Amino acid sequence: MGIPRWLRILEDVGPLVIAAAFPPLIPVTSLVIAAAKAAEAIPGATGEQKNQIAQQIAAIGAQFTNVTTGKPLVDPALAADITGDVFTAVVQATNAAQAGKPAK
Repeated sequence: MGIPRWLRILEDVGPLVIAAAFPPLIPVTSLVIAAAKAAEAIPGATGEQKNQIAQQIAAIGAQFTNVTTGKPLVDPALAADITGDVFTAVVQATNAAQAGKPAK
């Protein structure tokens, strides 16, 4: 099984959406995407569990970014919230697009 379609979409458009809609997260854009990918890879986890895990990973990454740079570049709570929103929005958009496809 390959990478899920919604993750491919997130990889392609996620950086642009995050940069345009959530400028404070630009320093951790790749982290938001990596968090979603890591959570998606957890076998047996529900969608909600995966979303929560992705948010936790993003918050930890934001904290790491702040510590390593020595300045508060990214609010960890904001990183978690936006990751959850992005995760949910991309899954919903992908599901909606797939629902509109004709059956094969």
